[in-house]
Amino acid sequence: MLSALLHTAAALDLSDDEVVHPDAARGVLERVGLYVQRLDDEDVERVASELERLLDHAKQAGWPEEARDFVRDFLEHCGFAVEEDGTEPDEKESEA
Repeated sequence: MLSALLHTAAALDLSDDEVVHPDAARGVLERVGLYVQRLDDEDVERVASELERLLDHAKQAGWPEEARDFVRDFLEHCGFAVEEDGTEPDEKESEA
């Protein structure tokens, strides 16, 4: 599920403006963030762990930096504060 969500969100976020209208993409990505914020703490920790594993794979597989950055920053962009290492959620931000 996470792979499908990341693929879709990355396609919206990283596509050229001529391919996906930026305002339409922003609206959908904001909604994705709101849904992710509904996860309980245990599920968020699980997602963070999976993202960390995926990021390790991305580095080994030579994914482009832009794609690796997207994976690394996913939870932060969904409205979560992250610790300095960029992988573990610290707390949900009060504003979406």
